Amino acid sequence: MSPLELIRLWRERWGKADPRSAPSPYRSGWISHWGDKLGLFPVWGIPGLSAVPLLVFLVFTVIMTGVQFDLKGQWMVSVAILMVSLAIQLYQGTLVTLMLLGFALISSARYGYWRLTATLQPEFNLEFLLALGLFCAEVYACLLIVLSTLTKAWPAVSLPVPRQAAPTEALQLDVLIVASTASSEAITNTLTSITRCSGAHYQFAFHVLDPENREQIREHAHHLGVDFVTSDSQPCDVKELINLVLSRSTHRFAVVVEAGNVLAPDFLARTFGWFETDPDLGLLATPRHFVLPAPSDLVGQQFSDCALGGSFLIMRRSALIQSGGMPLEPASREVNLGTMMSERGFRHAYVAENNATLVRVNDPLLESHLRNKLAIARWQQVVHRACPVLVWIGMLAPLLYFFARFNLIKTTVPMYLAYAIPHCLQAFVLQNRITSAHWSSLWISVREALFALYLLVATAVLLVWTQWRMRRSVSKMPRPSDEWKTSRWPVVLIGLHLIAFDMVLWQSFHGKADVSGMQWLYMAWSAMVILTLAAKLAVTEEARQIQQQKLRLMTLPVMLKLSNNHTSTGVTLNFPNPTLELQLPRPVTLQPDTEIFLSLFFADREASFKALITKANAEKLQVSILEEDQVAYVALGQLVFARDSDWPDWLPGHDADKLFGPWFAAKIRRVFPAMPQWSLPPLRHSFKTLFGNRKRENLP
Repeated sequence: MSPLELIRLWRERWGKADPRSAPSPYRSGWISHWGDKLGLFPVWGIPGLSAVPLLVFLVFTVIMTGVQFDLKGQWMVSVAILMVSLAIQLYQGTLVTLMLLGFALISSARYGYWRLTATLQPEFNLEFLLALGLFCAEVYACLLIVLSTLTKAWPAVSLPVPRQAAPTEALQLDVLIVASTASSEAITNTLTSITRCSGAHYQFAFHVLDPENREQIREHAHHLGVDFVTSDSQPCDVKELINLVLSRSTHRFAVVVEAGNVLAPDFLARTFGWFETDPDLGLLATPRHFVLPAPSDLVGQQFSDCALGGSFLIMRRSALIQSGGMPLEPASREVNLGTMMSERGFRHAYVAENNATLVRVNDPLLESHLRNKLAIARWQQVVHRACPVLVWIGMLAPLLYFFARFNLIKTTVPMYLAYAIPHCLQAFVLQNRITSAHWSSLWISVREALFALYLLVATAVLLVWTQWRMRRSVSKMPRPSDEWKTSRWPVVLIGLHLIAFDMVLWQSFHGKADVSGMQWLYMAWSAMVILTLAAKLAVTEEARQIQQQKLRLMTLPVMLKLSNNHTSTGVTLNFPNPTLELQLPRPVTLQPDTEIFLSLFFADREASFKALITKANAEKLQVSILEEDQVAYVALGQLVFARDSDWPDWLPGHDADKLFGPWFAAKIRRVFPAMPQWSLPPLRHSFKTLFGNRKRENLP
């Protein structure tokens, strides 16, 4: 359980989307232009000269790592580097990214060298071994973050991205059906399969490409009402026809498919989300499309063909034009449409399957790049396996300090913060630079971190409050599940950290010892452990409560009204599945495909539906709700599983992301019942003016 994971679960609990501000692309300023000109200098073509800047940077990093400043000097250097980083991260360009990378490496190298030389005691004993173990855990955490960042920034595969829920305008595509040797029937089958995707969100312009200029295919295309494209010069390459069609088209995207391929109705819905979320994606194709070279052995070993009905290619027309059109020579590993788009800054990808999951394979025609990405992904998985060890070290280190007096970081708090804060902040800035295409993502991440801290505190308070209420009012709320006992180790750890808190505060209150700076540091560490474990307990209990409710409500009383006006009672076994399984108290002789009336009972409600018997076996029936009653049946399921007012509040409420939401007005009314209603909107408006503009809501 991490703070960001808690935010994700909270938003999933309340059905809230991830609030992202309007994208703010990187600016183009003097540093961007200067970096572009620097990269175009002809001197970089001299063999070995490109390694000189790297050697100079390494020498400078070694020098800066070994220089030891006093506390004031360390803060001045760190703040200066951070201010420069925040200023230049607004601009685009490779030079800016390299500068941020250099600042992060220098800050991390200085922190690591200082931790190794100044915070580990010279005596070889148990405390030294534990301190060394904590230092190794920090190195491991840095390695894990680096691999995770690289995997996210340059993924080998990407999972499907759904299309926009409500596109503002219909997607216009050119569909090029290549009929090299295909028959009229094959063309019709392909065209029909694609038109099944047609609707309010798609507009197709069909073109039948016949390089052999057959009169039969021409007449069939005219009969279908689609454009027929050929060339008077024979023989003709189909790639020439593709370039001809797309050069005179105005549509943004094109689909190229060979006649005879019957595509799945949802092939655009499952693939086009990648184009909407990645403006640099120029080409997406199945691995064995005829305009691309055969897939490499690496792709063949790792991935299989996708189950979307056949071979197709989707491309962005602007990417094709900027790449100079489709190459006319035979496709090879060196010269092909994918590598040409990569040279112009566009990405190409395969759509394939990995372990029966549809995935996008990035840059498959650049085999060395794909191999490196797959290697990074494998290393990230290997390193992540030891993550539980890192978690246990983080939870136990404060306890070793409070109970065994093992100080694993022998330094002062100001000096530790002077080295640790720049190390973390510079890595944070670099990570956002690598993984995002907008400079505003840095401040969005800061906002998310602050909101995550708030959710941790709110979840811990709600956990204690809900447990107390459930034990006081057993008749109104269900008691905690027996599975709570299986979560003893988080409870034990929380108890130990609270005891350590109590020990330090009791000694300070009675004047037996002053709270030192390192004690405050370890107490803050313990507080984060307590909040994280409390969030884990709250999420676990919420999941158990949901599972118990599902199991409890799967069995609802049911009454069957047969065609002969006889009735029979029973219970459901898998509600709200549209194919219901019913358990009857006695055998009933019924035939499949018999229509019956079904009444379900919940609380004081009764809902009736038409159903069709699909399977009858002694005391068990399987029925399917008819399509005309599907909407009402789904509405009943939502009503049955809706959470009432007695549902335990394990996670913060719906308005937790609003500083002063409807709950604030309710609390004000409760404390000041005589306050006039007209005074509340101006009060809320004042707080919104101070703390940010938010969407207006009607007061309850």
